[in-house]
Amino acid sequence: MNYIEIAKAISQRRERLKEIKAELKREFFGLDPVIDRIIKSVETWYLLPDAVSFPVIINLWGLTGVGKTDLVRKLVRKLGFENKFVEIQMDGASSGSGFYQDSICEILETSTIDEGEAGIILLDEFQRFRTIELNERGECKELDIKRYQDVWMLLSDGKFASDFSLYTKIQRELLNDAYNIDRRESDDYEDEPEEVVASAKASGKRKNKKKTADYIRKFGLSPWQAMDYKKLLKRKEPVAEIMTWDLQKINYLCQEALANRISTEFNYSKCLIFICGNLDEAFKMASSALEDCDTDADIFHEQTKKLSVVDIKKALQERFRPEQIARMGNNHIIYPSLSRKSYEQIIEATSQRYARKMNETIGVSFIYNNSVYDEIYANAVYPTQGTRPVFSSVHQILSSPLIDLSTWAVEKNISDITVSIDGERGLLIGTSGTHSLNIPILLDIRNQRARNTQDFNTLVAVHEAGHALVYAVLNNCTPKEIKINMASFKGGFTTFDEEELRNKQMLENMIAVCLGGPVAEEIVFGDAYRTNGGASDITTATEIAAKNIKYWCFDTNAAQVRVPSGTEWAALNVENYNDKIELLVKTQKENAATVIRHYVELFKLIVARLLKNDVIKAEDFAEMAKPFLPDIKISQEESISPYSKIWTEFELS
Repeated sequence: MNYIEIAKAISQRRERLKEIKAELKREFFGLDPVIDRIIKSVETWYLLPDAVSFPVIINLWGLTGVGKTDLVRKLVRKLGFENKFVEIQMDGASSGSGFYQDSICEILETSTIDEGEAGIILLDEFQRFRTIELNERGECKELDIKRYQDVWMLLSDGKFASDFSLYTKIQRELLNDAYNIDRRESDDYEDEPEEVVASAKASGKRKNKKKTADYIRKFGLSPWQAMDYKKLLKRKEPVAEIMTWDLQKINYLCQEALANRISTEFNYSKCLIFICGNLDEAFKMASSALEDCDTDADIFHEQTKKLSVVDIKKALQERFRPEQIARMGNNHIIYPSLSRKSYEQIIEATSQRYARKMNETIGVSFIYNNSVYDEIYANAVYPTQGTRPVFSSVHQILSSPLIDLSTWAVEKNISDITVSIDGERGLLIGTSGTHSLNIPILLDIRNQRARNTQDFNTLVAVHEAGHALVYAVLNNCTPKEIKINMASFKGGFTTFDEEELRNKQMLENMIAVCLGGPVAEEIVFGDAYRTNGGASDITTATEIAAKNIKYWCFDTNAAQVRVPSGTEWAALNVENYNDKIELLVKTQKENAATVIRHYVELFKLIVARLLKNDVIKAEDFAEMAKPFLPDIKISQEESISPYSKIWTEFELS
């Protein structure tokens, strides 16, 4: 192939990559940045594979159900590599006995990926293949992994050193095969009485056989043995031809290979390798909320978007040794959890597929009312569990009712049906002109929320409004979300911006914010009706106050104060600080009470909105608070403290 032909081929492949990228973006919602990076990462490998001398490694990390494995599989098909693709579940703790192969090299040897040629390897669920474990003190314990230890050779340079014990193993199998053939071809049944043999032949259960000398076997090897030897001995002959070789020839070739060490390595250096996995250590906030169906998906989406390759490598250190992490390279692509918009697009697309299928099968057209999408979202989305619960709920809510509606439509000679859902009554409703059919459906999450009484919701609304108001006033910033009438648990929550770095004033404000809920209960319901639901808030407030004084040294002491334990450094006298902690908590409790009483009208609006809608988003909170807090900000990415301005003033002083 000359330079012009090569350039033309590269141009055609580049155009195909653009098409693939567009196709993937249509099929996977909310993953455009991820798809852009993946396509960019495979570009050189796909356009000019001869230029690749080391494996191209792409790491894909994310929560379950966000589309990691599915995207790789679809990319493989679109690239035309279905016959040059191997998918391996990285269950490194398995014994590897029996049918399963013990090494990556063995799997690749028996695959359709040829040595020295381009192929694609998917190492899925890689987080299961942990090689170390950290104890509570951070000490490293090596784990006894029995399978796939050669994966690190693959990730290093794509080459495996030959394991010559395989020759002995297969030779042993061939000898066993020869023994069995000899017995099958023999007419002598010395281990059975003659009358048993005669009876079996007379009944037709055993036919007379030709003598071994009269019978010539066409094949000496099974297809699997032939493929093994083709790989092992690096033979160019077709598998069908190798199957005709006799045992003597195979033994001779094995002995020759052993004597000459002609096979020094197995080369898969031109492969594209995907490492996929879930890292709970990196996605801590989201991975600990698997049952949460109440928090807005955008909250988790924004938090997981902030993760970087540094966070991933830090998480990997809890599972792998440094030299192993290094072999994974630096191309770590992070899937954020799906946004609300992505879930809405998935719900709409999946619902429409059911409608199209029914139309193709029975000829009835379905038009969904927005209530269908809203109710499916409300009853299907667990933001940290990805798409699988959504697909399951869409099937549960729509599949059977659409069949019932189709049958009804045929009986009534109806061709078009508008579908809506009445969530409060648990009904899917099909209408066409004056005709209507109600079908009961199960809405699990809605039913969970319906168990709360008005009294309980009022209590929770007052409590959460206290947290939210104190936070907004002291930080001049909206909460991210306030919600009551939960399905995940009995209660409510208020979500704030999380910052790793807080100054003394911000931390004291957070003490007041924590106490805002219990204080609001006391102001509204009186001391006698204040509940024990604020215990965890008081615990957190006390912990922050104690750290302010004893750990962060925001008081007069210059040294940290800690209770001695084990080999940890010694502590100062703890007892002298209890009064200081109590005073700080008490002061911030009074601060929270002052805020609520001063902004009582805004407080009432927050409670009323929660009782009406169950939820207040940041934008809605800002609009409601503007008359009382005209400069309030919506969320924040960085510290709200004006450090740059303070420095400028200091510099000029």
